[in-house]
Amino acid sequence: MRIQIRYCLMLVLGGVLMVAPIWIALAQVDAEAASVSEDANELVAAFNRRSQSVETASAGEALSIARAQLEAFASRAQSRTDFMGLSGLGVACFLSGLCVFALGLYGLLRFARSVDGDAERLKLLALGESGAAELGLESGARLQIFREIEKEFRLRMTQFDDWIERLNNDRTDALTELEKERFSLLERLSEKSKDARSAVDFSVKKGDFLATMSHEIRTPMNGVLAVADDLLSYDLDREISEKVEMIKLSGESLVRILDDVLDFSKIEAGKLDVKQQSFDFAFACNATYALFTALAKEKGLRYDIFIDPQVPQYLRGDSVRVRQVLANLLSNALKFTDEGGVTLTISKQTREREGLLMSVIDTGLGIDSDSFERLFEAFGQAETGLEEKGTGLGLAISKRLAGLMDGELTYRNNVPAGSVFDFWIPLIEGTPVEREVDLAQATATVENARILVVEDNRINQHVIESLLERAKHTVHLARNGLEALDLVDEFKFDLIFMDCLMPKLDGFETAKRIRSLPSDHVNRGVPIVALTANAFAHDRDLCFESGMNDFLAKPVKKETLLGAVNHYCSERPVAPKES
Repeated sequence: MRIQIRYCLMLVLGGVLMVAPIWIALAQVDAEAASVSEDANELVAAFNRRSQSVETASAGEALSIARAQLEAFASRAQSRTDFMGLSGLGVACFLSGLCVFALGLYGLLRFARSVDGDAERLKLLALGESGAAELGLESGARLQIFREIEKEFRLRMTQFDDWIERLNNDRTDALTELEKERFSLLERLSEKSKDARSAVDFSVKKGDFLATMSHEIRTPMNGVLAVADDLLSYDLDREISEKVEMIKLSGESLVRILDDVLDFSKIEAGKLDVKQQSFDFAFACNATYALFTALAKEKGLRYDIFIDPQVPQYLRGDSVRVRQVLANLLSNALKFTDEGGVTLTISKQTREREGLLMSVIDTGLGIDSDSFERLFEAFGQAETGLEEKGTGLGLAISKRLAGLMDGELTYRNNVPAGSVFDFWIPLIEGTPVEREVDLAQATATVENARILVVEDNRINQHVIESLLERAKHTVHLARNGLEALDLVDEFKFDLIFMDCLMPKLDGFETAKRIRSLPSDHVNRGVPIVALTANAFAHDRDLCFESGMNDFLAKPVKKETLLGAVNHYCSERPVAPKES
């Protein structure tokens, strides 16, 4: 096939080399013919111009004029004929093309004869001895033909074997390279898989560590804050009361830092989920605002809230995270404002879509331009000139929470002085829901309730028992779930405070067993409130799934604890106080 292609290319090249100079020569002839025609026309015109002068001249003079004109024309025509025809280069090109064409044609004819010979020999080989005899070939000729065929066949087989061998070698090399790439890819995938498993294991261990640390820190802090609350209820002298108040404030500050660290860790690990459910937006904003009324009054600041009437009462979103961001902004504003006031305004604002804008406006020190860039960075703080500083996580967490809610948290300077933090979230209207209960604000006062406290920590047992007994309630203590079940079978309770992580039987399983009691059992429907140091969202969900009614994260304030008693025992008949 390669020989055929080579000879065909020689034919084409030879043809081009022969035709090209002829075509060029013809083009030159046409051009020169046109030039001669123009010269003839010029000669006729010149003759006409001089006809009058010829008529007046003598015959001899006229003849010499005509001869001169014809000689000039002939001279020009002769100079042009020198270019009419093939030049030396054209002739050489033509002859070269002719040679190449002849060689190509000769090669093709030779190849054709070879093909005919091979066909004839193959025909003889197919026909065998009888066929060769029919063609009139003698034994010697036939033997010679067969030898040539065999020789040609062996040559072709050798070439074919060489080609197969090269093909196999190429295939082997390709498979070897492919196998190397496969092993390399598998090694990389294995390394990536190990890294991914290590990352998952680290994330799990980190989450377990944070949960353990949260439990281990909150449990003793619950005792510290509860004892401080209990002490403050006594008639102490001023110096001791101030020191106890300092203990309480320091403990609450530590709890807030712990909450910030846990939230930031969950955000970094991508494990902080934002819920989408209907909630009372107006109540959430007013309740968060009310948390800081006492602080604003203590600092002598003007403290206001304005909610546009067009803002819907019910929204879809995460009320806990909305309140967390608002609480952080209001807390910072009050902390860094010494004169003037703090205002929370809520109104509709359309950006890319319809939304709500919550602005916290203060008249404090403001933030300089140098500190603005690191304002929302983790562990970054603006220079305010105040000695009191936090972890620098509050605004970073709030910024990321706003992003998780498809919203935005931005800062701008207040005129003439102060700061404005704008918290914007999409407006998704919800359906009316039952208002959230703020246990700390429960107004009903209940006495003589029989309460079971299931708690394995001795200090927490003592503190909770003391608080409840001073509120004139009967308290029973259980150190684990098994003891609690025995007491549930023996007494009728109005309320159960249940720790979740306990030896022998945890609070989740204990609650499930209480809810599985016979329908006529007096404690089957008793309210169960989780009182635990596990403050993660999935812990709250586990409490509700096990049949508990509410969830209180340690450390629990005295007002919240007694508020839970007042709320859940206000409509139940209570047992008379034991003598």
